[in-house]
Amino acid sequence: VRRLYYYTRPRGPAVPYGEHLVAYRAAHATSPAVWLPYLAVAMLVALWHAAVRHTPLGRLAGARSVDYLLQVSSRDHTFDNGRIHRDFPSLAASEESLVRAFRRIEARALQRRRAGRRRRGTALW
Repeated sequence: VRRLYYYTRPRGPAVPYGEHLVAYRAAHATSPAVWLPYLAVAMLVALWHAAVRHTPLGRLAGARSVDYLLQVSSRDHTFDNGRIHRDFPSLAASEESLVRAFRRIEARALQRRRAGRRRRGTALW
């Protein structure tokens, strides 16, 4: 019998799901246009969910997708890699932070976009 791990990448102790959004904003130097109190956000999410479930809006795949993302992000999710870190103590030292991961992903996407423009002959340089 072998132990099976589900490794979810974030390092350190369990963090709320919203920490990923905070790291994404930090990596891309963006800030939200509007900060609302939690109660107001919860009410807007509930209103959107009710509208998608009980009106023809629910027939639109995009509306259902937004509803799903709002439902998931409004719940408290945590990722705990404590067990794998106990069994593989050197793993934590080789992990990158969430901000660094988002910056690496953005740099790779930019490289791919530039390579695509060069192939199509639409490069600016």
